[in-house]
Amino acid sequence: MPLWPFNSTHQRKVNMKHKNPSNPSPQPEDLNLSSNAGTAQEQAARHNPAPERPTKRKARTKSNRSIRSSGTSSRDASENRWHRIKGRLATKVAQVDKEKLREVALGCGVAAGIVAAAILVLKTVPLSVLILGIFGIAVAIRIWKSLQFLPRPF
Repeated sequence: MPLWPFNSTHQRKVNMKHKNPSNPSPQPEDLNLSSNAGTAQEQAARHNPAPERPTKRKARTKSNRSIRSSGTSSRDASENRWHRIKGRLATKVAQVDKEKLREVALGCGVAAGIVAAAILVLKTVPLSVLILGIFGIAVAIRIWKSLQFLPRPF
């Protein structure tokens, strides 16, 4: 059984050449000039073989993994998976030399700091604009009130 249930383009072309090498569409009998041309019914039978029915796929059954209860066994499996991932990461990190690891860790820390600062600024901009606006209005009102007591030049 093929790995892929559908025919590839190459396979379709090969099959097409074997079935009808010269012309994929049947022609009327009076237009067909080939030496091996028969009647229109023979030609139609030659060009249109009996349609093949596609084979039906078997219905999938539930796997053992899905049948198992979702109790402690799945928890144990997830813990084992976590330990496997941790082990693989530890072996990868152990293969890298200390200086390179230090540079990478420093770069990741700087990048995380920049991202955190950007998020903090973006989250606090509306509040800071509001506070500055209130202070600005308060200063403007105070200056406006003090203008009354300034001496006038004329």
